[in-house]
Amino acid sequence: MLCQIGNPEILEKYEESGKKVAERKIDGVRVAVIKEADGTIKMVNRRKIDYALIHNLPQLEAVTELLPNDTIADGEVTSLCNPEICPNRDECRNPKIGFPCRNLCQRRCGTKNSSEVEKKRKLIPVFVNSFDVLRLHGKKVESLPYLDRKGLLKDFVRDINHPALQYLGYITKGFRKLFDAEPEGIVAKAINSPYVHKRSFYWLKVKHSDKEVVHVVGFTEGKGEFEGLFGSLVCMREGQYVGNCGGGFTIEERKRLTEILRRCPRLKPSFKLRREVGEPFTMVKTSIKLEVMFQEKSYRGRNYAPRKKGIIYPKH
Repeated sequence: MLCQIGNPEILEKYEESGKKVAERKIDGVRVAVIKEADGTIKMVNRRKIDYALIHNLPQLEAVTELLPNDTIADGEVTSLCNPEICPNRDECRNPKIGFPCRNLCQRRCGTKNSSEVEKKRKLIPVFVNSFDVLRLHGKKVESLPYLDRKGLLKDFVRDINHPALQYLGYITKGFRKLFDAEPEGIVAKAINSPYVHKRSFYWLKVKHSDKEVVHVVGFTEGKGEFEGLFGSLVCMREGQYVGNCGGGFTIEERKRLTEILRRCPRLKPSFKLRREVGEPFTMVKTSIKLEVMFQEKSYRGRNYAPRKKGIIYPKH
């Protein structure tokens, strides 16, 4: 099941309704951990990549082997932050040992070379934080209420008793306190909800957000559906690079902005800016600004997950 967006301003109402519980929102790689009836194991992410086939997460293969036959659990693969080896520490929001780190997790899950896998196995340990179960001992449990499924999950995670398999618990009180303490926010879940294979209001993802106005100084080229248009806009605030913004634009906005940006005078970016952006882009002289929404800033001042809220075009 995938989440809809929840509203942090009514967290108290979610709690007071008595119809929802709250879980930590953990930023990693979503995976279905599967042990078939014949004992075959699978660890499938949202892009249908099976990590058990490419053997790049041996710790989690060992955990999956311990599952009861004909069982499917849903969860998030995570790695803990280590600022010394983080591949993109400028973007890291919580450069502290012990916090989940999406950058390291993606790096770990994307490693396929066997020698590199063995090296990173010790350097970057991974865990499955399991938050739901769809099938157990051959019995489909998707239609059971959420709290019943949660009880089944807690029991079998306890029985397996492996450090790389963690049970993700929930709370019924203190939603706001948990939300304020968690960098990623929380997920509010309906206590009587079944598990459905689509995006649903049964699960509400409640994330931190902030906004600011930034200057557009360049653009990357779009790919796929955005071929011929810009892919993302390179943004700065008071001379500091704050990240690229590529979300929240309509097609019409992309067309108009692309036309304006391609007519703007070209500038030569500094080596520092090229290194910070980390991908090919065209730097331009323009007075266009964006109002962006973002979850929070990294310790280097970068905006995490920015989306366009408004466009401020230059006055003529």
